[in-house]
Amino acid sequence: MAAKKKSQGKQCAYIGCSNRMYETNGNRTGFTFFSIPCGKKISRVWENRMSRTTSRKDGFVITNATRVCNLHFQQSDIVRVPGGSRLRLKIGTLPLKWNQRPAGEQKK
Repeated sequence: MAAKKKSQGKQCAYIGCSNRMYETNGNRTGFTFFSIPCGKKISRVWENRMSRTTSRKDGFVITNATRVCNLHFQQSDIVRVPGGSRLRLKIGTLPLKWNQRPAGEQKK
C-alpha cells in the first residue's frame, strides 16, 4: 500500500511564490503566513499589489484561507504579539508589490 502524501498546509497566494508551511517530508518551513484583511476596498489593494485579480478565469478568489508569506512584507511591519510567540502585521500594513524586495535584501 502506498504511503499517504502529507499536506503541505498553507501556501502563499503571490504570483510566482511557491512558499508553503510544510516541506514534502512534513518538516515545518521557516515561513510565517498572514491572512488578507476583510473588506472589499482593502482586499482589492492587496490583490493589486500581489498582481492577482479575483476572477473565475484563473480560479483565484480571496477566501478566509488565503495567505501571504512573510517575504512580501518589510521586516519592520511584522511584530510579535505581546506575551507570546505569534507574529502579526502592524495595523495598516500593505504587502510589497509583487516584484519588490524587502529593504536590504539583495537580488540572488
